[in-house]
Amino acid sequence: GGSTDETPEEGGSTGETLAEGEPTEETPAEETPGHGHRYIKLDETYYTKDDNGNRNTGTAYSCIDCGKSFDADELEENKTDADEVFKITTLSGDKANVWTHSADYTQAALYRVPVELQDHMFDCVWENTSWSSREVATVEGDCETGKFTATLKSGKTSTATVTAGHHSYLNQEEKDDDGKVTQEAAVQWSWADDCSSATVTFLCDVCGKETSVTVKQGDENMAAGDEVAPTCTEAGYITYTATVTVDDVHYISSRDLETEPAAGHNYKDGVCTECGAEQGNPFVDVSEDDYYYDAVLWAYNNGITSGTDATHFSPGGSCSRAQVVTFLWRTMGEPEPETTKNPFVDVSEETYYYKAVLWAVEQGITTGTDKTHFAPGNSVTRSQFVTFLHRNEGEPKPESNENPFVDVSENEYYYDAVIWAYENGITTGTDETHFSPDKTCTRGQVVAFLYRTYGEEK
Repeated sequence: GGSTDETPEEGGSTGETLAEGEPTEETPAEETPGHGHRYIKLDETYYTKDDNGNRNTGTAYSCIDCGKSFDADELEENKTDADEVFKITTLSGDKANVWTHSADYTQAALYRVPVELQDHMFDCVWENTSWSSREVATVEGDCETGKFTATLKSGKTSTATVTAGHHSYLNQEEKDDDGKVTQEAAVQWSWADDCSSATVTFLCDVCGKETSVTVKQGDENMAAGDEVAPTCTEAGYITYTATVTVDDVHYISSRDLETEPAAGHNYKDGVCTECGAEQGNPFVDVSEDDYYYDAVLWAYNNGITSGTDATHFSPGGSCSRAQVVTFLWRTMGEPEPETTKNPFVDVSEETYYYKAVLWAVEQGITTGTDKTHFAPGNSVTRSQFVTFLHRNEGEPKPESNENPFVDVSENEYYYDAVIWAYENGITTGTDETHFSPDKTCTRGQVVAFLYRTYGEEK
């Protein structure tokens, strides 16, 4: 046998010859459902003989999958729109190595013609006969240059050059670890944390080439929207929009940049004065029947205290001196101390209550347990805490000298503070005739005293 004198059509494939007898990893060719016949063009003078051993002349077309064959005239009469016609690109000895390519050249396979065909007449052999083997190749190329190369495991290649065109950025179909088909966009955006730039990466779903384009603030294709004010629950933000145009297709991505944190609720009588949201209760140990219920939720929603954990307030627990001055400092808006001079050896700059203690000393709310100690871990008593509140309000004099409490003497440092607190509804005592000044002021009592003093103003 000899080589065909046919030359590949423009844009077709060229391939290398595989030596006869070379071992390959082959799989039987099967008719693939869902498409028409795939015919290859054969030269009869090479493949078939008549009864007298003479080579037939002319050309014929045979289906790669099922062996169905026609001469040129019959093909025109029987070919359907679903059928495809390929051509042999390389011949070797008694075998034909047939490269076939998909229309976009991104898929390719090599088919081998059975050796025995050369010894039989065309009409006898091709009836119900299929090609002997098929090897699927991997294909690499570039849509911009139009050059694609198909490569077998054995290293043999076929190169096809088609008309250069544009990349295709459709969705890629991928499978996850469980084999489930997922859709992943072939266009991926990434933004800088401060929205100063945005980068779009394109992955061509034909040739696999990756291309990136970066847009920066100040560029005409990076737009900033109007600033949106924060709400009680959502931060304020500016929306940035980046646009990249490729082949007259606009690719757009938007990202919100936070400008201000959420404002938080401003509750009054259990309802936010800003948005109307009802006050929630995260604490399982605080019920609506408790006298401190409104006070606890007010303190929680205004950042005065966050509870002892996510679901407990521990209203019966004690409060330390550090905690109560911190609660009071937060209630007043966390004002900065005017001085950094610290008289107390037991209060370090690293502690959460450092600024609160310095502020309290500046305001004359506390002078410490002595000149150099604040005793931040000591529990605060009821008399001490109403004294802190009284001093923070400027130490107003009681409007009357009526004293309902038998355990509060006029000679005590806290006398005016207790009577003032009683007159202003801040405390009613532990019963009608007792204030219990030396008892620990519980967490529930502390926030109740704060709420009754400042809650209506918050």
